[in-house]
Amino acid sequence: MDLVKTLRSVKDYDSALWLLLSPQDELVGAVVCNVLEFQSGYKVLLVQSGANAGAKISWANMRAVIRHFEDIAVASDCDAVRIVGRKGWGRVYSDFTEVSRTFDKVVRKGH
Repeated sequence: MDLVKTLRSVKDYDSALWLLLSPQDELVGAVVCNVLEFQSGYKVLLVQSGANAGAKISWANMRAVIRHFEDIAVASDCDAVRIVGRKGWGRVYSDFTEVSRTFDKVVRKGH
């Protein structure tokens, strides 16, 4: 997720940004969502999530957030909610079906 493009998209009202805070109000992660419509007419609410390494996140709270995304998707006339995140997030999104995988190959040292 490119931070500058993401923040510009939020500023332009094309995306929504949620910050995940610890009980001590420390930033531990973020979630960005926006509606994507494909040429076929299939429409999804795309949710991209990330968290700090070792972050303590309440999975019960995340499930409530996911229900909120589902409500947004219904209100936006979407066919589905599509979530992009690290493999471990699959434990939280247990009622979602994995439809694709992303592969990276590092080509520049230090990244």
